[in-house]
Amino acid sequence: MTPEASIALVESFWEEVWAACNPAAMDRFLTEDFIINSAGVDVSGPEDFKTWVASFQSRIADLRWETIDESSRESWRLCPASSRSTVN
Repeated sequence: MTPEASIALVESFWEEVWAACNPAAMDRFLTEDFIINSAGVDVSGPEDFKTWVASFQSRIADLRWETIDESSRESWRLCPASSRSTVN
């Protein structure tokens, strides 16, 4: 995957899942063996992650993401720095 395609994929994930508050949209982005660690706890698989995201989104009003740096473009990982703002 090219760096540009990687960036487009991550941006689509943030827009379709986080900005749209639509955890169901993540099906096309995750594999069955997906694992993310949140505060020392593994969240395993798409269904558990959807539940985690829905819970997170239910507690935060007006979450907005803005990519401010894409310095990892040439790396094998895409790790854009982002700015988040919320209203609680």
